[in-house]
Amino acid sequence: MSFFALIFLVIISLVDIYVFRGIKIIYPHKNWAWYFYIASSIFTYAVLISYYFSGKESMYLSSKIFLFGIAQTLIFTKIAMLPFVLITDVMKGYGWVSNMIQSTPVQSISLGRYRFIMHVGMVFGALFFGTFLYGIAYGAYHLTKQKITVVIPNLPKELEGLKIVQISDSHLGSFASLHPIQRTVQSINEENPDLFFFTGDLVNDKAAETEPYVPIMKEIKAKYGKYSILGNHDYGMYVQWNSPQDREKNMIHLVENQKEMGWDLLLNENRTLDINGKRVSIIGVEYWGRSARWGQFGDLDKALEGTDNTDLKLLLTHDPSHWDLIVSQNEKYRDIPLSLAGHTHGFQFGVEIPGLKWSPSKMIYPRWAGLYKENDQYLYVNRGLGFLGYPGRVGIYPEITVITLTGSENQHSIPKM
Repeated sequence: MSFFALIFLVIISLVDIYVFRGIKIIYPHKNWAWYFYIASSIFTYAVLISYYFSGKESMYLSSKIFLFGIAQTLIFTKIAMLPFVLITDVMKGYGWVSNMIQSTPVQSISLGRYRFIMHVGMVFGALFFGTFLYGIAYGAYHLTKQKITVVIPNLPKELEGLKIVQISDSHLGSFASLHPIQRTVQSINEENPDLFFFTGDLVNDKAAETEPYVPIMKEIKAKYGKYSILGNHDYGMYVQWNSPQDREKNMIHLVENQKEMGWDLLLNENRTLDINGKRVSIIGVEYWGRSARWGQFGDLDKALEGTDNTDLKLLLTHDPSHWDLIVSQNEKYRDIPLSLAGHTHGFQFGVEIPGLKWSPSKMIYPRWAGLYKENDQYLYVNRGLGFLGYPGRVGIYPEITVITLTGSENQHSIPKM
């Protein structure tokens, strides 16, 4: 077990013990609540220790996915209850300090009030538990289809109505069943797309995760081709390799599998297509992240070579930070009207209802989900298809994006958020 894993386990244990003190305020004598709480803690530690000692591959490629999700949900629930225990201790501490410094004793807060606060905490925790359990059982597989129209000024009439279907961040190793991907492919083909784009993170760590899905992904149909790029997880950066050669073999394996799926993987390069007599360049860059720590392999200048005289440029880039910091900030890239990205997953948690769009991912990524515009350039950030870490989604669901291009100014391109 790594040092950081050990520290995490210690912190969770301290939270566990502290919240249990709060449970004892409500139930001072041993009863069902004590036994249920202790059993949930034993289950959580058993799953976490199994995870670290059996390896990530074992967790993702078995029924342990669900068990790991339950363990995470129990941790989230206890963290949600933590402030309520803290409030009761602050109240007790305030009374104790007041009595120490004042000559007239302060009336202590009744036990009934402490119990009321903890009951509120338990209700809050139960809501938290139910919400995250829902995210595992339903949210992770609630496939949505986002349909938008993007207005591109001076779009040639020959390209009017060009239909693009995008998916991203499938993280195939996280699925315990083929069914979600089969359903996704069926839904994609129902759209009869002109172009299909995949914007990175096909796997969690290893190319072997793709093996069961190659025949399924191969069935995706697109009139003018299927194009993909790499995400940060596709490079195998988050797993221990026996040697650099093993990591290189893994990358070769991943490239070969994408070729077998009929996907044209773009590695800082482009493909220029003839669509109705007009030249359309599909430009794909390798992963370029906000932090150089996890790699900045993307080379947009190299990817653009030979695209000077094309009628439309479409850019595939995994991390939306690349668009924020490079694409939209340089005059020489102003002729790229539409970029497609993924990466954020919308943190797999948030709220998207009319009038309100929020997710914790907003604190890191200014453009974290949906369509954005700056000057005459658009960025679309796909919410992702799979999941990572927490095996569920709450409020931010798996997405297939259907983008229709138009030059008509009377179309409203950006939906209200």
